[in-house]
Amino acid sequence: MSSKGTLGIQLLRQGDSYNQIKSQLRVAKGTISGWFSSLSLEDKEKIKALRIRNWRKNIKRYQKNRRFKTLEQERIIQEKASKKIGRLTLRELFLVGISLYWAEGAKGNRWQLQFSNSDPLMVRLMMEFFRKVFQIKESKFYLQMVLHRNIDENKALNYWSQVTGIAQRQFKKACYSKSKRSKGKRNKKQLPYGTLQIRILDKQDTQEMYGYIFGLKQIKT
Repeated sequence: MSSKGTLGIQLLRQGDSYNQIKSQLRVAKGTISGWFSSLSLEDKEKIKALRIRNWRKNIKRYQKNRRFKTLEQERIIQEKASKKIGRLTLRELFLVGISLYWAEGAKGNRWQLQFSNSDPLMVRLMMEFFRKVFQIKESKFYLQMVLHRNIDENKALNYWSQVTGIAQRQFKKACYSKSKRSKGKRNKKQLPYGTLQIRILDKQDTQEMYGYIFGLKQIKT
């Protein structure tokens, strides 16, 4: 057998595809098929198993590379879009805060504002809104954590105190909740610090908020 034939059989036995061998040795697929036919049944079965294994590896590698490229493209789009936001004016902060409260805030109490969320960046933005737009004094903020049993209360307290800039003494005792769907189990990566409730006990501020929301509802575009 020629040197190409010997090398071709070696490549077959290591699981290379016909296309890979054709590209490397510059021979026709019919020639490669002939080499394969000359092998024992045991060799043929081993080669088929290797091809399947290599094919699966190649598929996984392709999917991984494709996912990486897709995520990179998404990152570039998001980064470009984020630069269009820039700094918020007081007017823009006013509208953003009212919109977020309309979506996430409690609206059934005449005397109290209550905003709940687990996203620290949204919580920080709302604290900025309450401080700058509503000019809420630091002593008027009352915060409460809603936690699951697997969360360390002290760690959560330190975390939310840093996020909000509010002293820990102004936090009410944490309350615990258990989702019926979770059946007593909770993924530690989900809501690692629970949900924070921001409360402001002031009828004037509460009614103004409802008025602002009503104003948004009336906007015609």
